Amino acid sequence: MAKKITIQRVKPGMKIIKPVHNLQGVALLQEGVVLNEKYISILRSWGIPEVYIEGGEETPDDRKAKRREAFKITKEIERKFAGVIKNKIMDEIMSIAKKQLAEEIEEG
Repeated sequence: MAKKITIQRVKPGMKIIKPVHNLQGVALLQEGVVLNEKYISILRSWGIPEVYIEGGEETPDDRKAKRREAFKITKEIERKFAGVIKNKIMDEIMSIAKKQLAEEIEEG
């Protein structure tokens, strides 16, 4: 069974069950890779927020970590858009980014 976990909770020995891609769509790790410190470091350096690993269901701690990460990202989005928030187009882009983040959190 697949388990989606945040990168903060990843540990060496966990097995990836879905390929991991960067924002440009380049594969960083393929399905079946067993994580080690080097792979975890690569994922963190690319800003990968979460991965699918072999395992059970998502735990309450996983959900809490995901909510904390979403809050942090939302605040960062707001900070980056603070100087252009009066621009309707930029405000719409910020709203879309926040909505996308919320949908990903609900799905995950």
